[in-house]
Amino acid sequence: MILRKIINFYSYEKVRYLLVGAVNFVFAISLFPILYYLLSISVYVILTIATVLCIIFSFFTHKYFTFKKKNTITVYESFTYILKELIVYINNLIVVTIFIVNFGLNVIYVSVFMAVLNFLLSYIYLKLITFR
Repeated sequence: MILRKIINFYSYEKVRYLLVGAVNFVFAISLFPILYYLLSISVYVILTIATVLCIIFSFFTHKYFTFKKKNTITVYESFTYILKELIVYINNLIVVTIFIVNFGLNVIYVSVFMAVLNFLLSYIYLKLITFR
C-alpha cells in the first residue's frame, strides 16, 4: 500500500522534475571540486568542462527520467535544450545588471530568486518546447 503510493507519487512528472533537479544540483556542486582536484589545469578550463558536463547530464536526466522520452536524441531536442541554457544565462546576466548593479539589491536574494524562477520557467520550456 505505501509502496504503491510512493510509485504513484513518483509517476507525476512534476515530482520527477523536482527529483531530477535535486540530482542535477548534487552532480553540479560535486563535479567542479572533483575535477579541480583530479586535473591540474586552469580553473576556467575546469569550470568550462564542468558546465558542459552538467548541461549534458541535465539533458539526459530530464529526457529519460523527467519526461520519459525513449526515442533517440534529436537535433531539435539538443538545439532547444542548449538554447534554453543560453536563455537562462543571458537572463541571469540581465537581472544581475538590473537588480544588483543598478538597484543595489542583495546578491544572495537575487540569486535565490533567479534560481527559483529559472527552475520554474525551465520546466515550462522543457515541457512545451524541448520534450513536447
